[in-house]
Amino acid sequence: MIISALKSSDPKDLRSPIHPDTISALVNLGGDIFFEHGIGEGIFTSDKDFENLGLQSTSREECIANSDLVISNQPLSSDEVKSMKSGSTLLGMVNPFSNQELINCCAQSNINLVSMEFIPRITRAQKMDVLKLTGQPCWLFSSN
Repeated sequence: MIISALKSSDPKDLRSPIHPDTISALVNLGGDIFFEHGIGEGIFTSDKDFENLGLQSTSREECIANSDLVISNQPLSSDEVKSMKSGSTLLGMVNPFSNQELINCCAQSNINLVSMEFIPRITRAQKMDVLKLTGQPCWLFSSN
């Protein structure tokens, strides 16, 4: 299995869907983990820090085209979704109530879509709170 994490396409969004302190949850799955060059800039983490943990740095295009699971803070464009492998999964912020185009494109391309906005905002789910913009700027597998 190939898992890839993408940096935000919005230059104002400095969050990262992965963090060195919590990446072990993905590494322990045993697959290949890729990340888009520069994904840690907003959280003051270098590509080398992720590489030292066993991840591989690559381009956004390669992450999207080669992965079985793509993790993203921002919705992908239709062209990006169309370049994903059929049967792969897109996990992240997708703005589902106003992004019918992305939902339709995923359906037409046989892409599984998981919207992180639908994770309940309850105590048990705080580790995966995607709406938190203060504190640790990482939402996936957060340890706090």
